Amino acid sequence: MYEPVKQLIYDLLIFYIKTIAFYNICQYLSLSDILNFPDYKYFFLARIGNTFIITCLKKVMNL
Repeated sequence: MYEPVKQLIYDLLIFYIKTIAFYNICQYLSLSDILNFPDYKYFFLARIGNTFIITCLKKVMNL
């Protein structure tokens, strides 16, 4: 029963680490550099996703 939840947490953490790393890199790039980068979506998701992912993780950990 808990295996899918563990997988979800793992996937969220990996995604979160990727977004944070990418966001930190993007702070030193211009907008055109970001848009030319294949995974520029991480930059925008990092802006809106941080609080969402943290909230999800807190809720899952409290189950």
